[in-house]
Amino acid sequence: MTDPLRSAAMTRDQVFRAVVEQVQAVLPDLPEAAITEQASLAELGASSIDRVEVSIGAMEALGLALPLTALAGIASIGELVDRLAQHGA
Repeated sequence: MTDPLRSAAMTRDQVFRAVVEQVQAVLPDLPEAAITEQASLAELGASSIDRVEVSIGAMEALGLALPLTALAGIASIGELVDRLAQHGA
């Protein structure tokens, strides 16, 4: 069976969903409604280690292999989604 996230070009919505799933895995007490594109992981209560876990987990779920330096300076979940979508296109 083919993984739809790893097909030719993933959609931005697929990337957002993967990030949301990783945020929920790392911060299980956080309501899904709080996970918006405008929110930062720090604002949601994620430590620096949590933020790395979310980023790595999302990359693994999407079949991406990026250096963490490619994700430096990201201020919001939406920016993380955009950066991952760029590399997954």
